[in-house]
Amino acid sequence: MRAFLALLLLIAVSTAAFARDLTTKDGKTFYNFIVEKVLPSGLQIRHSTGEDLIVIANLPADILSEYYPSSSTTTAAASPTPPKSLSILVAGGETYRDVVITRVEPLGIRFQHSSGVAFIDFKYLSPTDRRKFNFNINVYQQAVTAEAEHKQAVAAAREQQALAEQQRLQEAAEAARYTSRDYSTRYSQLSSSTPTPTPYQTYESDYTTTTPTYYGGGRVYVHGYYRKDGTYVRPHSRRR
Repeated sequence: MRAFLALLLLIAVSTAAFARDLTTKDGKTFYNFIVEKVLPSGLQIRHSTGEDLIVIANLPADILSEYYPSSSTTTAAASPTPPKSLSILVAGGETYRDVVITRVEPLGIRFQHSSGVAFIDFKYLSPTDRRKFNFNINVYQQAVTAEAEHKQAVAAAREQQALAEQQRLQEAAEAARYTSRDYSTRYSQLSSSTPTPTPYQTYESDYTTTTPTYYGGGRVYVHGYYRKDGTYVRPHSRRR
């Protein structure tokens, strides 16, 4: 027993020692992550709140060099740093002024502008603006694929949840129906087995089925009743 507890303690200490956090280039942090699969498009990880696919372009430099050493050398020689601000940006038929870039993601850019905040997919940017933000068609396609797979997984999970809820409601309704039917059956059985008394036909082993009326002088008046053998006893008085 002590050896087993010692083994569990060793596993817990080892897990705590090797637990790592991952902060992606777009600013998201995944705590206590474990790499489950190394895919061409990115890392499939399990973390403290679930599972995610992190595309290569969104991996930090240390993780990229650890799992994709060839990609890290290519990234080191990447294009110049994207601009932090733009006086004007035209995309998707809209014109944004006083643009401040807050995040460059594999699928597009997030920014603040004079009227609020926005996200623009790379496909809506002009070729010139795409080059400013180091657009890479391969990375973009990987991100699109990962996003589609994620949406499909979420949709499948929601569908499974809806089916489970529907089954639960059906089972609850069926259980309620059986319970109601059982109560009805029991009530019918009790009703059929219990005879309905008629006036003056309630039988008792004693002499009376009604409360006697007491008079003075130690006498009591007894109402008429039927004995179990069917004979009728007329109303009478007797001593208490």
